[in-house]
Amino acid sequence: MVKVTGSVQVERSVEETFDYAADWRNEAQWNELAISVEKATLGTIGVGTRFIGNYKQYGTLETTITEYSRPGRHVIRTEGKVMTMVLTATFTPTPGGAIMHKTIEVRMKGAMKLLTPVMGRLLQRQLDTLNAGFKRAIEQPAGQLAPRDAARPA
Repeated sequence: MVKVTGSVQVERSVEETFDYAADWRNEAQWNELAISVEKATLGTIGVGTRFIGNYKQYGTLETTITEYSRPGRHVIRTEGKVMTMVLTATFTPTPGGAIMHKTIEVRMKGAMKLLTPVMGRLLQRQLDTLNAGFKRAIEQPAGQLAPRDAARPA
């Protein structure tokens, strides 16, 4: 298993940051590896919501929200042919914004297990890049954020 952590401070409220991060359909706006991500379940976003995404290098991945405590924390589990990932995100309000802290644990599958020793550095660099992309995307003027039906209290 490989474990990496990282944080990003953004100039959006903790609620906006949580909602944007919990709706994985937004991922294509901040992750250059995400080709497309669609919501695969009905209803508002919460525990049990599933997303299906197509990714460069990883193929099709299924992501499920396993914990959802708005606006403080969510946990997702992502499954694919080459890996299983658990991402825990916590959200802390700050004056003028929020900090999102992520812990990602990845288990490689099959022949990809051989890459586990070098994956830590690669994943840490990728997380740093993703956090920078997330910051750019969420800090766009409010009218440019794609509204979603999600991540709002029921």
